[in-house]
Amino acid sequence: MATLQPHVDRYAILAFERQLHAYDVIGEASWWVNLDTGTIVFERELEMGAGLLGTEAAGTWVWGWANPGGFPEPVVAAGRAAGDYGREHDLPTLYEPESVLSDDVSLDRIGLVASGALGLPATYTGPLDEDARILLALDHPALALPPPDPLRTVTVISAVLQAGCVSDWAAALAAYAEQRTLDGVEVELDDLGRLAAIRSPPG
Repeated sequence: MATLQPHVDRYAILAFERQLHAYDVIGEASWWVNLDTGTIVFERELEMGAGLLGTEAAGTWVWGWANPGGFPEPVVAAGRAAGDYGREHDLPTLYEPESVLSDDVSLDRIGLVASGALGLPATYTGPLDEDARILLALDHPALALPPPDPLRTVTVISAVLQAGCVSDWAAALAAYAEQRTLDGVEVELDDLGRLAAIRSPPG
């Protein structure tokens, strides 16, 4: 069975960039989501489109389209699209109704892959109770990424490094250079292919 890791590597930097930008827009705001209308409202009365990707609880990931409660098709459409990607790449986690959580399968890793593979403006994770979380796909014009900035790119890649989710840094950096750009950023890998240094030289 294929692992999510190569897909996490491919999309981690771009997904982190989107999430950091979303944080700049939303901040630490409280939220309320209506999955019948597909909207989420943050405390500053900022309303965005919201799709249900899935939930994580009791050691299991469940896709929104497989939720027993049932939700309107537009609300779970992004999750179904992730399933199409999963079938194309032989990733059962992305198309089977539910999966047992593991080192490879988690809400956060699924969110990274879905964000990049589907071109989602951002994803949002929130608690449902003490041991459950929800993963939403967000849509709003304010979530569009600004033009690339080398200093911001260094910040983003440093955050990815700290998260420890990338296994193949050469592949991750090559993918991001294709998706956005690494212009103005210098990156060094060590003999084992690990990220050794990253900087944006002056001028």
